[in-house]
Amino acid sequence: MRILTLYNRVPYPLKDGGALAVFAMLEQLRANGHQVDLMCLNPSRNFINSSDIPDNFFQHYQLQTLVINTDINQGDALLNLFSRRPYHTSRFYHPDFKKMLEARLRAKEYDLIVLEATFMGVYLNDLRRMTSSPVVLRAHNVDHLIWQRIAAGTRDLLKKWYLQVQATRLKKFELKLATAVDALIPISPVDLAYFRKQGITTAAIASPMGIALPERAIPEQQKCRQLGFIGTLDWLPNQEGVRWFIDQCWPLVHAKMPKLQFHLAGRKIPVDLQAIHSDGIVVFGEVPDASAFMSSLQLFVVPLHSGSGIRIKLLEAMAMGLPIVSTTVGAEGIAVVNGTHMLLADTPEEFAGAIQLIANDPAFGYQLGLNARQLIAEHYNIEKTGRELSAFYRDLTHA
Repeated sequence: MRILTLYNRVPYPLKDGGALAVFAMLEQLRANGHQVDLMCLNPSRNFINSSDIPDNFFQHYQLQTLVINTDINQGDALLNLFSRRPYHTSRFYHPDFKKMLEARLRAKEYDLIVLEATFMGVYLNDLRRMTSSPVVLRAHNVDHLIWQRIAAGTRDLLKKWYLQVQATRLKKFELKLATAVDALIPISPVDLAYFRKQGITTAAIASPMGIALPERAIPEQQKCRQLGFIGTLDWLPNQEGVRWFIDQCWPLVHAKMPKLQFHLAGRKIPVDLQAIHSDGIVVFGEVPDASAFMSSLQLFVVPLHSGSGIRIKLLEAMAMGLPIVSTTVGAEGIAVVNGTHMLLADTPEEFAGAIQLIANDPAFGYQLGLNARQLIAEHYNIEKTGRELSAFYRDLTHA
């Protein structure tokens, strides 16, 4: 099967959930015998020089990119109020990318076109005029739910109103897009259930990112010396969650366990978070090897209160066998059982208490990690998820 994948950024470097999810699926589709081509925007926020992109992207996936400025502009954001389109998505439309699509589709016939993430939905109408090939939306998140949660937690009244307006527009756009495509591929069963509840009857399958199990898990029953979090810190749900943890949870933990350290790593950490180096908090910034950073921890925290889809770093921590404390939202979309695969906590007191419970009982933490690792092996194995999605695509296209 010939598949054309469109993504709103180049999925490299492989350091964040979006890039990892897209690249993993490209590799698995290729491993299942499909010919996959890739066209990407190269936006200012995630810009990468072509010379820094590995050769295999061009050799295996015939990569084409278009540099585009997607920076948030206050004037454009204000003018957008006089439009019906969500500002979140309109920034990703560019007539030159439309021309690139036309040229590619004239030169080669595809059996299937995959829109990776909602933002590429701005090209659906163009695609319908260019080709009769089925178009699939792989929904990494239910994006309007993220912005509804962010708006609800915003104190500034004017900003709250603007975010609510945008979240409402984004919801309308997402639901219309989910209805208009030929198939819908949410990344989690929770997101699929939400779309169904909204009346979306499009053919669909929940297809999480698959994880390759590391050969070795975390050593048995380690004394907890440091816990941590790693993630892209210009993503608002991550910022919101980390600030909540530092401001409300960590003081409770530090008061009871002053020798315990919290390690924070990730790309694009805001200046105020970079400046924190006290009370057992160590900020690393971007690290060269995320797996090595996570392996240095004895406990992983996921303090998110907004977002949807699946947290890729959480899946990776589970695959490593790390004990985990997460909010309910942070673990949303993953079939975990509280107290079996990890501990779930939603208030500062509960979150701090869960950390102390694992830190004081390494054997319990180790068993949580083993259970989580087994769950990944059984349900989130990369070969399994790749075969399932490949079979769905074959049925859709009758290939």
